[in-house]
Amino acid sequence: MNKTQHLYTHTYAQSERCVIDLTLSENPLGCSETVKPAIQKGLNDLHRYPHHEEPLIQALAKHHGVSPRQILIDAGANQLLEDVFRILACQKGVLTSIAVFPEPLAYIETLGGYSVTIPLKEGFHVDIDTLLKEITAEIGLIYLCNPNNPTGITTPTKEILSLTKQTQLPVVVSEAGMDFVGRSLIHKNMPSNLLVIRSFSKAYGLAGLRIGYVVAHAEMIARLKRSLSAFRVNALALKAAIAVLQDQEHLRFSIQYLLKQKQILMDEMQKLGFEVVPSEGQTFIAQVPQHFKNATDFCEKAKKHGVSVVDCSLYAGLERYIRIAPQLQEVNQRFLSILKTIVLKEEVR
Repeated sequence: MNKTQHLYTHTYAQSERCVIDLTLSENPLGCSETVKPAIQKGLNDLHRYPHHEEPLIQALAKHHGVSPRQILIDAGANQLLEDVFRILACQKGVLTSIAVFPEPLAYIETLGGYSVTIPLKEGFHVDIDTLLKEITAEIGLIYLCNPNNPTGITTPTKEILSLTKQTQLPVVVSEAGMDFVGRSLIHKNMPSNLLVIRSFSKAYGLAGLRIGYVVAHAEMIARLKRSLSAFRVNALALKAAIAVLQDQEHLRFSIQYLLKQKQILMDEMQKLGFEVVPSEGQTFIAQVPQHFKNATDFCEKAKKHGVSVVDCSLYAGLERYIRIAPQLQEVNQRFLSILKTIVLKEEVR
């Protein structure tokens, strides 16, 4: 068990993006064409406060087969994580794995709380059994990402459901990238202590509009609503989210495209001496070849060539790993070409 301190910074987002940027897990194909007319129509109501959340809540309830009372909308998955942490774990501990999306952990420290991190198991899997052993009276909630971020590796839903049965603590699971996996913990009869957070930023391609939602037991949603202000999501984001939900064909095409590009990247990087860790999610991690001192060394050399990936050395135990988020085919091919140049240059030294 480790009490971990996090700097409150934008973990993956750089102030200036490189020409060949494989850091952020966006949809490079863009959002559905249904979004533009929906937003155009919404421009006529920009003088009004965005009080029409109900149509989106109804659409999401139908999409997931749950009650509308189980859904809360907010300005992106990250904002939801911060709001949930503030409401459920202010001045308390957050129990999680050593490698998980860290920004909400940094946020809880600004509220007088702290994070307790557990090492990953062999194969970079989340260790549910050890998490249970580290629960104390000071812990406010358990936080997981599924698929995990940065690894892209999933935890079986039955293990997480088992966890919810063995503790009364809230179990907050970010499923921001779960569209790429095709399964979910979301259910009409969810455990009362399970909260599942979803995003429109990844596969749906609405990262720039900042909209996400949490699905939980109706009583938990009511508890959250009592502590949140009104008008958290802008009117155009609400309309865009309804539009993308109506175009599941674009969603399926985007997922297939990005998973294919991921497989190509994994195969080609393996040939170049990277130790690739297979994943089910949109992203994956890879250990840099021995020619490089560590991931930071690799990232610094890559940046000189206009290439950026995520340096995983911010996670204990992943000091030699980088995270890759597939982009358009032409961008990925340029990345691989530059990668060959960088690796060859290091090999001849």
